[in-house]
Amino acid sequence: MADPEQARLSMKQLAEQGMSVMLDDFGAGFSSLSYVHQYHFSGLKIDKSFIFGLASSVRSRAIVRAIVRMAESLDLTVVAEGVEDLETLELLREIGATQAQGYYFSAPLPIEQLVISAGRAAG
Repeated sequence: MADPEQARLSMKQLAEQGMSVMLDDFGAGFSSLSYVHQYHFSGLKIDKSFIFGLASSVRSRAIVRAIVRMAESLDLTVVAEGVEDLETLELLREIGATQAQGYYFSAPLPIEQLVISAGRAAG
């Protein structure tokens, strides 16, 4: 982040207005523990590279479990990215990750189509 102090101030202002700021792609690239330490995020979005291998990789399950436990201890929401099947969703539930996104639920939609779909589901 080019201006860390400005970023912290902006995040605080968003939180004061009831908005959440999530750290995306956690565990990959520049999304590191130092960001979790320096900034007050509302939650973490676990990078899909860990989620894709969940069913077949003990190592991926251990990493995701550790991320979920760390987030719980810091009172952060966790969202698992890249859920593509029921088996993965069930494993995430067992681990304690209660929020997920991915093609298992829906492909990305334009906002107009999302509103229509949400209206149908609600009514």
